[in-house]
Amino acid sequence: MVKATPLADATNTIHGRQLKKGKRAVVPTVKEITAIKDSIYASCEKKRKMLSWAKCPKYTLDPLVDRAMKMMKPKAGEHFVDVGSGTGNIIAHVATRFAMNCTGIELVKCNLDVAREAEDKFRAYRDESNLPQPTITYLEGDLRIRLPEVTADTDILWCSNFLFPLEVNAFILGQLYRLKPGARAFLFRDLVPDKQNVGSTKYFEKTNFHWGPGEVEWTNEPGDLVIYVRTDIPYER
Repeated sequence: MVKATPLADATNTIHGRQLKKGKRAVVPTVKEITAIKDSIYASCEKKRKMLSWAKCPKYTLDPLVDRAMKMMKPKAGEHFVDVGSGTGNIIAHVATRFAMNCTGIELVKCNLDVAREAEDKFRAYRDESNLPQPTITYLEGDLRIRLPEVTADTDILWCSNFLFPLEVNAFILGQLYRLKPGARAFLFRDLVPDKQNVGSTKYFEKTNFHWGPGEVEWTNEPGDLVIYVRTDIPYER
């Protein structure tokens, strides 16, 4: 198991949790969390499986995940939802680095089996490192059934919707309106283009986000993403 660098202060507070005197928290750096995840996933009996229409691996790499999360100002104990969570790659990062309670929604049972097996090992790692143990839940099934179960309670929604069919993206847009005020959403495809949905933009504050070379697994080219923040204006159909 890869070990991270201990914090120097033995009596600090991390993620809002007061540590016992003499007990050091071990928060992995971005490079360290990558090595830890590589080690854990390599030890899992089952491996990730892609859907037939997915022409490429879809991992978002840790530098981008960390940068995007910091832009969305996560708080320990908030609820993070990953739509299309796969083997739990992003959830492992968010739970370990930011102490958020996490829900993953995934269609492929094999990927969920990997995620749950890996989570047992991440939990052991966090315990050994004196890190908080957030609640991790994985939901199996179509996001159009599962996402409405958690939308209203979501603080950060992560959706790698780059390859999603149009009808699925249209459904996700409907769920964005249901987010509570202040909730943030990170998407790979802009569902509220300013010029096409002028009336819809009042419901969101939008920030363009760019990925650079080496920040996603499927290309070395830069690309554009978007972060939404739900305003407090009630949605009117």
